Amino acid sequence: MIASYAELHCVSNFSFLRGASHPEELVRRAHELGYAALAVTDECSVAGVVRAHLQARETGLPLIVGSEFGLHTLSVPGAPPPPPSTGGTPVRPEHSPRLVLLAAHRDGYGNLSERISAARRRAGKGEYRLSLEDLADGVPGTLALFVPAADALRRPRAREHHLRWLSWLRPRFEGRLWIAAELLTHGDDPARLEGLRGWARRLGLPLVA
Repeated sequence: MIASYAELHCVSNFSFLRGASHPEELVRRAHELGYAALAVTDECSVAGVVRAHLQARETGLPLIVGSEFGLHTLSVPGAPPPPPSTGGTPVRPEHSPRLVLLAAHRDGYGNLSERISAARRRAGKGEYRLSLEDLADGVPGTLALFVPAADALRRPRAREHHLRWLSWLRPRFEGRLWIAAELLTHGDDPARLEGLRGWARRLGLPLVA
């Protein structure tokens, strides 16, 4: 295990059809692997935080509370338009970037919870819809990770879409925005990392593992 590594983007089985493990299992495993900390960041939810907190308190692993939002859910006029999809079908969530917000302290947790509640109220049960207004103030007390879609660097229109988002988010999360470099041991990992480094240099934003 790399010294001082903290996993900052991790979903549990509270992110239905995506996460497989209970929050307490994730915390226990992170502790076994020697992680410096673990962020539980379920999609538009903090439902697993209590279970994770109880296990973290037992193991002594620092727990970071956060949540993930798919930016494809925005429907407010003036939002950056999604890249055109093939065949006229709607853009799928996996082709859009995600924003992970991590609470830095109690006030940040409260602001994050307010955004989750607002996004859930705008949609039907089991869904959510984020608004630009939810992010316009930079969600005080949180740190932001911009998670590019897997194909963002391969598709020119998707790259443009992602870069517009980063340009919009940067002044709102001034000094609190990172580009997430998530490498999943695929064959294109070196090219992906170099592409993300290029974005970082172009926009003056740091990368985070």
